[in-house]
Amino acid sequence: MNLFGKICAFFLVPVSAACALYLAGRLFDVRSKYQAKYDTLVQTRDKNQAQLKTLEPEVAALDRQISLVQNSWGQEWTAPNSSVQGGAEPIIDLGVGMSAGLATQPMGANKPLPTVFVFATTPDGQSRYLGDFDVVDPRADRTGVKLTHPPLAGESETWQAGLFRVRDLIPIAHRSNFYELRSQQIQMDQKLQTEQDLVRLKDIEIAGSKKQLDSRMAELNGNPNALPEASEDVKEGLVKSLAKEEGVRDVEQAQVEKLRRELSDKFAELQTLLAKNAQIVEQMEKERGVAGDRQTVDAKPLTTSLPLPVSR
Repeated sequence: MNLFGKICAFFLVPVSAACALYLAGRLFDVRSKYQAKYDTLVQTRDKNQAQLKTLEPEVAALDRQISLVQNSWGQEWTAPNSSVQGGAEPIIDLGVGMSAGLATQPMGANKPLPTVFVFATTPDGQSRYLGDFDVVDPRADRTGVKLTHPPLAGESETWQAGLFRVRDLIPIAHRSNFYELRSQQIQMDQKLQTEQDLVRLKDIEIAGSKKQLDSRMAELNGNPNALPEASEDVKEGLVKSLAKEEGVRDVEQAQVEKLRRELSDKFAELQTLLAKNAQIVEQMEKERGVAGDRQTVDAKPLTTSLPLPVSR
């Protein structure tokens, strides 16, 4: 037995020593790897701690900014299944009420209902500001609100039932922008109304001018719808009437011209006859030998006061 133990010990000791050496090497390798990883993590931790120290002021500033924004925008409520009631004073019946904390301020004779700010949700998920609303009908699960100002033309027609968001506060700068835009919108609407009124007045003036023009044209060209007892000038118009009168005038003027020419011819014939008669009388006196002191006949040519026309 001792011999067998010695033989086993002789063979096992080297094997055990080799295994121990191998395991010691592996342990050393694993320890080295973990030590290197540990050193790397320590370095990363130190680096991150240094970065955290540099970022702490920025994080604190962002926290203050977040708090300021939250305080500026106040509390928010989601109002699903809200409905819209049209009319002269449209009302939105919000799907959220006092049970959710909306409009729970103490109310009394001298404490009016609060004002809230309503946003609509568009089909693409965007928010659209509708305006500031007065709470008029607070209930446990719903709240009726209406605009604090008269709605613009067609403003409430864009409100669609569905999901709304409600806030009890928004920053004053945004409210000022909304009020400025609304004032500009009102001014532009008033300017548009003024321009439309001017256009209507111009249309009335144009219609009156056209009516007057038609009346003058009817005077010139005639009115087929004139009364039976109306004169021919009214029925046929001044143009045709003047044309007729000018035709009559031309005929009468031609007759007058013809008479003037006949008168001129007759006058010339009379002058010729008088000249011939004077020659005959003179010849007869010479033949009779009338004495020089005898009274002679003075035959003068006839004159007329009629204006004679220029020769043909």
